[in-house]
Amino acid sequence: MCKLGYGFYNVADSSWNNFPNKRSKRIGEINVNGLIFPIFSYKVYGIYNMIFFIGPKQAVKFDKEILKKINVKAMNYIKNSLIRIDQRFRNYISDETTLGFIYYYSGIKNVPWIIGTQHKYHASTPITDKKTFKMIRALTFSKLGRNLIGKSYPRMNWFYVRYKLAYITRIISMLF
Repeated sequence: MCKLGYGFYNVADSSWNNFPNKRSKRIGEINVNGLIFPIFSYKVYGIYNMIFFIGPKQAVKFDKEILKKINVKAMNYIKNSLIRIDQRFRNYISDETTLGFIYYYSGIKNVPWIIGTQHKYHASTPITDKKTFKMIRALTFSKLGRNLIGKSYPRMNWFYVRYKLAYITRIISMLF
């Protein structure tokens, strides 16, 4: 990938091989010892689901040039927002989302990626009930968004509202 000029990219799990995908598109291929692997690009920003998301990721490769582009102020804001969330809930926020926020506000709109790993779900969150999991996740994402409102990141207003509404909707559905 580096020889092809990709200064950063993600290595994804083989389960992401099911396409078409609205936010991914094939942009090329790489030949490794005679084996052809497709190269995809994932759009960092979304409208409703996963407003900030860097796409499939089991590993991330950065070079010096991409690190120079990173908006350190945005990175510090997201870090401080995470710190303000109770540590019991932080695992419900995916690192793909926080990286997506940093990428988006660093001017990175698309992330190149390849399939190259086999991933076994590790269950980093203790809740197994799907309704409860979705409710807690929506609550945690809304807290992340609330912590970033008014910090010169206008998409966080929509992020907060979207997840606050999801949280309220999921609470109501659990009651009935």
